[in-house]
Amino acid sequence: MDASDYIALASMLVAIVALVATLYQSHLSKEHNKLSVVPHLIVHRYTVDESCKFTLENNGLGPAIIKEFKLVASGKEISGFIETAYDEALNTLGLNVAHSFYHPSKLEHISPAKKVDLYELLNENKEDLATEVAVISENLKFKIVYTSIYRDKDYEYFGNT
Repeated sequence: MDASDYIALASMLVAIVALVATLYQSHLSKEHNKLSVVPHLIVHRYTVDESCKFTLENNGLGPAIIKEFKLVASGKEISGFIETAYDEALNTLGLNVAHSFYHPSKLEHISPAKKVDLYELLNENKEDLATEVAVISENLKFKIVYTSIYRDKDYEYFGNT
């Protein structure tokens, strides 16, 4: 081998190292981009005297795409995509109280920092609803499966904290 062969090998080695470094940097950049839009859904429960309210919040960095939304009343799962879901959940809990509710649709996007009121117990007649509030607070939970805009991984929230 003469000097020009060594120079050619060295050039090829430098090119291969540069290619590997570029591919690795591209991989790191893609992973960073995915992490920069990860959503994080949580349901906040507010209970005060005869009032009970559940609010869904996305406190993550990117939009959450709802894939599955279920109400869980005393262990019984009820699809939250149907209009009668909250009525069925309250019937399962043995309650008949006035309420307002919201159920997200399948593939609905919940933007970062967005808050959505999922459920609110309405006390229109100023009754003593402390028992009902306690039953709802302890026995009504939410199961939400969602993904990021990359749709590469599913996340699940379960509870009513």
